[in-house]
Amino acid sequence: TRNAASPQDGSRTASEAERTAHRVTYSAIAGGVTGRTALPRWLAIVSGLISIIGGIVVFTLPGVAIVTFVLFGGWILIAIGVATLFSLPPKKGAESATPVETASA
Repeated sequence: TRNAASPQDGSRTASEAERTAHRVTYSAIAGGVTGRTALPRWLAIVSGLISIIGGIVVFTLPGVAIVTFVLFGGWILIAIGVATLFSLPPKKGAESATPVETASA
């Protein structure tokens, strides 16, 4: 089968992970339509109840909710920034930037 993301020459460009992600997405959509899902029903019920309780808390205590969202967002931004800095590729020519020790005879 031909992947929608593949170029006209027929070569495959999508990785196996991308294809798996598409399958998972399509199965989630199909599960919502057919009523069959990969996750247990109790997990969806618990998730829904937690969302409802969270919504009630946000409506009743908006000040606490805003402070919590801001603090959580700040920590997430810090974590993303640190992870981005550590995942940068090395600078071109960085290998030659360190001094080379010469052995004395």
